[in-house]
Amino acid sequence: RQQVFGYTTEELKVILEPMARDGVEPTGSMGTDTPVAVLSDRPRLLFDYFQQLFAQVTNPPLDAIREELVTALSGTLGPERNLLAPGPDSCRQIAVSHPILTNEEILKLKEVARHPETQDFRAAVIPCLYRVADGEEGLRRALDEIREQASMEIAAGAQILILSDVGSTAEMAPIPSLLFTSAVHHHLIREKSRTRVGLVVEVGDARECHHMCLLIGYGAAAINPYMAFDTIEDMIAQGMTGMKDPVKAVGNYIKACGKGILKVMSKMGISTVASYTGAQIFEGIGQGQGIVDEYIAGTVSRIEGIGLAEV
Repeated sequence: RQQVFGYTTEELKVILEPMARDGVEPTGSMGTDTPVAVLSDRPRLLFDYFQQLFAQVTNPPLDAIREELVTALSGTLGPERNLLAPGPDSCRQIAVSHPILTNEEILKLKEVARHPETQDFRAAVIPCLYRVADGEEGLRRALDEIREQASMEIAAGAQILILSDVGSTAEMAPIPSLLFTSAVHHHLIREKSRTRVGLVVEVGDARECHHMCLLIGYGAAAINPYMAFDTIEDMIAQGMTGMKDPVKAVGNYIKACGKGILKVMSKMGISTVASYTGAQIFEGIGQGQGIVDEYIAGTVSRIEGIGLAEV
């Protein structure tokens, strides 16, 4: 499964291990000598084709460490109702203290309708896989079906959509999480039904802070990076991290992700995850206009490049 999602030994040692052990994002040099993803000869994650924009001012837009009082990683899930006429129903949402959900928390969301206090909430799980043998056309068809299913679930009364790439096989491959998250987000905006539902993603390819920021920036209110959790637990079982307690290690990883998200938001002067969700403060590097117009609308991509076939 690590191979399916493109995990490398370097990522395990340099990124995941320090996050799980110390609870902070590893420090790296400011420069990078790796080729731009669109020019690289090696397969790269779709996340690598994006770059975070930042406020180009002389003073720091927000000091996330010293101005901690005005920052918040908490958010809400569910329908937003009419923003111009707020009422009691506008507050009927599920509060999440952190944008990264544990495996237990995502299970709670899936079964939310079974709890007596949240019977009016319904979560719908939409599988995000495509048939490998069908190539580009199969991926395009799968994305169309996912968007159609999202519309049908909202019409049927779902308040939470969980987009999931769990269960991939040799025949059915996971669609890149950023692609299906943004595709559904923009489809619902075009349909004018985006505020009727909260988007949650259950994904295997997101593991770095940059990945989490992109998913949030393109519409996800919460993320369950289950493969990163499984990998950390596997590393502990193999004695790689020097830690013994998987629960503490996963907690440290989530804490590190939160710090990283906050750091990236503060570069643009944004203080809450609620404001960052769907903000799309990213520049594309090497996406073809076809992908931009259809799936990541509103993103500036000054260099033409990949289409669905390359993805």
